Amino acid sequence: MLVGNFGAQLVSLLFYPVLVRIYKPEDFGIFGTFSSFMVIAAIFASGQLQMAFIKCREKEELNNLLWVFRVYAIWGVIISSLIVFIVNIKFSYFSTSLLVLFPFSLVSYLSFESNKMLAISLENFKIFSGVNAINRVGSNIFKLLMGSLSATTNSLALSELLTNLISSLALIKKNKTKAIKPTAPWELFKKYRHFPIFASLSNFFQLGLLEFPVLILAIYYSKYEIGLYVLSLRLILQPMAVIGNSIASIASKKMVNNHAEKNSNILILLKIYGLYLTIGVLVFLTTYSIPATWFQFILGENWNGIQEVLIPITLLTTAKLSSGLHIYFYIAADAIKIKTIWKAVQLSTLVVLITLNHHLSFSKLLWLICIVEAVIDLIFTIYTVFIQTRVSKK
Repeated sequence: MLVGNFGAQLVSLLFYPVLVRIYKPEDFGIFGTFSSFMVIAAIFASGQLQMAFIKCREKEELNNLLWVFRVYAIWGVIISSLIVFIVNIKFSYFSTSLLVLFPFSLVSYLSFESNKMLAISLENFKIFSGVNAINRVGSNIFKLLMGSLSATTNSLALSELLTNLISSLALIKKNKTKAIKPTAPWELFKKYRHFPIFASLSNFFQLGLLEFPVLILAIYYSKYEIGLYVLSLRLILQPMAVIGNSIASIASKKMVNNHAEKNSNILILLKIYGLYLTIGVLVFLTTYSIPATWFQFILGENWNGIQEVLIPITLLTTAKLSSGLHIYFYIAADAIKIKTIWKAVQLSTLVVLITLNHHLSFSKLLWLICIVEAVIDLIFTIYTVFIQTRVSKK
């Protein structure tokens, strides 16, 4: 699975020298803000009930929970879309045509994410890995094809929508799971009611640390600078995060199935921390040492200044990968509250940092953000390992 995801991310990266010559930084900036709204909306629109799939040991309960999830998500999409429309009336950031795509993009994104969790809960790891890999490559192929016809933000959004929709249909066919209405829907919802509360908040604080900065930075900085930030995340953080989350989600399912193996699971996670720390340092040193003229040659003249953004992003990536793996452990160990509190502190710190220091240049502010977040992530990682060790001893 690791090889498949790594290969898909590597192939995806090969598309960017072409994509950045088709689309302008401003296109990536607007699309990045659009995607951030969608990811954050998806957290609350779904109630993160799809994360509860891995807790189901019976197929019947899984089918029933899938029905509850879909009903919850329908109302969540409607409410989230209305909120985004109202926010856009005040800021006028998105075009009308892009706003029309929002609810459809949100539905396709939720469908893909929920079906991925279904595959994991059913232990269809190869299917999960294969479709996840094809999704990333397919997204860039669509962007390339649509960009050759019309290089706009709408093309980027529509490409993601179609890719997620096709990937969802492929997973639905392979998972062979049907949503069946339970005899007592409310009772089943109450059984997993802590997910809409604590898992939603936890994931909001976790993903918000990646997506929320885009929304806040968009208030103070230009679409061009936001485009540099978004591309840096796509080039550095996202590929490694996809691989890391794939490993962690499978490890969490094994934790649920076999509680006696907690010591070995802790050892596995520690090895993952060490692996990503090593990779992160190597990526940081490589990015720092490459001459700026190389980036200009690879990405084109429109992307001048990308290296100043890439370097702090690599530092952030190193810290994020270790702490990002924790969400799956906490779900398996029923300790989501701890995760939520830690990430709430971190996101609050981030919001204050940007608000008080937006007078700084974009690159200096990124350095400040990345250093502070890296320190908090390091403390959180040490604390998590300590808690895991105590839990395993009990």
